[in-house]
Amino acid sequence: LERGETPKHANQGSIKEGHCSATQCDNNPTLSYASTSNLSRHKQTHRPLDSEYAKQCPHCDRVYVSMPALSMHILTHKANHKCDVCGKVFSRLWLLQGHLRSHTGQRPFGCAHCGKNFADRSNLRAHILTHTGEKKYSCQKCGRRFALRSYLNRHTETSCKQEDVWQQRCGFPARILPRVQDTTDGATP
Repeated sequence: LERGETPKHANQGSIKEGHCSATQCDNNPTLSYASTSNLSRHKQTHRPLDSEYAKQCPHCDRVYVSMPALSMHILTHKANHKCDVCGKVFSRLWLLQGHLRSHTGQRPFGCAHCGKNFADRSNLRAHILTHTGEKKYSCQKCGRRFALRSYLNRHTETSCKQEDVWQQRCGFPARILPRVQDTTDGATP
C-alpha cells in the first residue's frame, strides 16, 4: 500500500480509523478495533468461503476463512476438560469453569446499572447494551428494534412467528387481534 492509501478487503469495503466499512459492518458504528492486528483479524471474516484463503478443518468438513477462527475450532477436536457433574467435555478450561456455574447457579458477574447477575462476563457485557438505549437490531417483519441480536432472534422465533400463524388463520395481524371479535361465538382469538 502507498502511504495514505486505504486498504481494501474482499471487495466489501475499506478500513478507516479502526473501523470496518464493509457492507455487513456499516450498520454497526460501535464496531471498532484498538489495534491494526485486531482489525486485520476481523477483515478475514469478510472473505468469501470460496476464496484462496479458505481452509478446511483437518478433522471435519467445516471451512473457515479466518485463520484464528480455524485455530480455535481445531481446539474443539481436542476437548480434554471434562465436567464431573454431567460429563460434557470442553476444549478450554475457562469454558468448563463457566459451564460448572450452570450446575452451581453461581452468577458472579453483576450489572452496575440494575444489579442483575450473570454466570459469565460475556452475558453481562451483552446485557449492559440494554441500558444504553441503543437498539440496532430490527425485525424485518414488524420493525420492532432490539438492543441484542439474541433478543431479536427470540422475538422472530416467538412473537413474529405467532403473528404469522394468526394472520394465516384469520387474515388479521396478531397485533390488532384483541380489537377484532369472532362473530361466530363472541370469543376473541
